Amino acid sequence: MAVAILSSTISGNTSSAGAAGTGGQGGTGGTGSASGGHGGSGAAGAAAHGYGGGLYIAAAVNATITKSTISGNAVGGGAGGEGSLGATGAYGTYGSPGGNGAAGTGGGTAAGGGIFCKGTLGLTGSTVSGNTTQGGTGGTGGAGGTGGNGGYDFDIGDGGNGGDGGKAAAGGMSMGGGVFSGGGATVMIQSSTVSGDTATAGMAGMAGKPGTEGQGGTEGYSGSAGNPGSSAAATFSYGGGIYATATRMHLVQDTIAQNDADFGGGIRLSASIETQIDNSTIALNTAGTDGGGISSVLSAINAISTVIGQNMAAADKQLSGSIFATDCLIGLIGAGATVFDGGGTMINIDPQLSTTLTLNGGLTEVLVPLAFSPLKGAGSNPDNLTLDQSGHARTINGKIDIGAVEV
Repeated sequence: MAVAILSSTISGNTSSAGAAGTGGQGGTGGTGSASGGHGGSGAAGAAAHGYGGGLYIAAAVNATITKSTISGNAVGGGAGGEGSLGATGAYGTYGSPGGNGAAGTGGGTAAGGGIFCKGTLGLTGSTVSGNTTQGGTGGTGGAGGTGGNGGYDFDIGDGGNGGDGGKAAAGGMSMGGGVFSGGGATVMIQSSTVSGDTATAGMAGMAGKPGTEGQGGTEGYSGSAGNPGSSAAATFSYGGGIYATATRMHLVQDTIAQNDADFGGGIRLSASIETQIDNSTIALNTAGTDGGGISSVLSAINAISTVIGQNMAAADKQLSGSIFATDCLIGLIGAGATVFDGGGTMINIDPQLSTTLTLNGGLTEVLVPLAFSPLKGAGSNPDNLTLDQSGHARTINGKIDIGAVEV
């Protein structure tokens, strides 16, 4: 099915997944002259995942978006379920232990704040900005059950130990604040800007509280309180601007700027099929962990006349992973970046770009090279472009600048 969107605005929409249910408490063990058993606890439900705040493009859909704005949309993963409360121990001659609290369930994943695509996407002369993905909060572990009291028929009976608290669950992952593509998608983005999009992982749940000890008979001893539940592992966000997995993606003359995630502030590639980036500007993105501009895992990238610079991250500010680059400029790289130079590529050089997005006379905001930028006249034109992203002549005096803008 073909869908065409022209000169439209898709803004302020929200896709929120449902929260998981709380697990049911197990039954109290029966009273007995010895020590009755305790009932089991029900498991919490699974959280739902959220996809496509602005647009959801299914596998069978071929969507063409031209001169449009997708902005201020949001996706939220569902909250994880709270683990059930441990069953109360039985009252007996010796109190039985309380049941352990059940683990919480993980928060739901959020993907594609602006656009979620499993089909075919052609995005031209458009803006994807200010969209967000927020992973669901992880479920709290259930509290341990109270130990049963002792001394049912003999005062010397001891109380049961309290149950252990349930394990906290991890928050949901967050992917593609602006654009998410996967499942064999084909994506072509040309003369467009992806900016100010954010992917944020869900917070982990709280560990379950320990169960209270049971009381002994008048001459017995009380049990011991249970142990608190264990904490959940950290969860991360990926691809503030664009996240691509199992995708054939071609970026031509685009600006990817001021996006934010833990891994891949601008772009995150994970086991993607093919990625070609031509005459594009990837700058001023931020990653909390690594890959401020691009974070790539098990993905081949071929870039021509593209600038990756002025990005920020805790490690590997510009690039994490490997890239085959021709006529490119890549800023200061770290140990996690590998650049295969196809010729004409400058590495560890400041691109000297403006730090403010401006329209520059065009339909989409761009980052303009400053007066003495090394980008000037150092690029090439693999797609035979006649105009730059702002609509100005792509070639001046037979030369072309690296990046999306000609000055």
